[in-house]
Amino acid sequence: MTDHETNETTVEVPVTKQRPESGGFEEVLFYERKPAGFWVRFWAYLIDLLVIAGLTAILVKPIFALTGIETTSIPWYAPYAIVSAILFYGYFVLMTKFFCQTVGKMVMGSV
Repeated sequence: MTDHETNETTVEVPVTKQRPESGGFEEVLFYERKPAGFWVRFWAYLIDLLVIAGLTAILVKPIFALTGIETTSIPWYAPYAIVSAILFYGYFVLMTKFFCQTVGKMVMGSV
C-alpha cells in the first residue's frame, strides 16, 4: 500500500488470527420431547374439528346443495351424515399416514 501524501510504500504486517482457548469440553444441548398432556391434546382435537367442519362446509355442503338434497334436520344415517363421517375418519387416517400428525397437533406442537 502507498501513502498518497508522501508516496511512500508501507510494509504489510502479518496479522495472526487469535483463537479463543477451548475449555476442553463441548456444550451439547439435548432436548427430550415429552408426550403431550390432556389439555394440549384436547385443544389439538378442537382445532382438528374446526378444520373438518371447514372442509365439510366447503366440499360436501355445496355438492348436496347443487343436487337438492336437504342437509338440515336429517337423521344421523342420512347421506350427508355418512359422507361427513367418511371425511372425518379419512382426515385423521390420511393426515396420520402422510404427515404423522394432524393439523391440530402441528399447531399445538404435540407428539
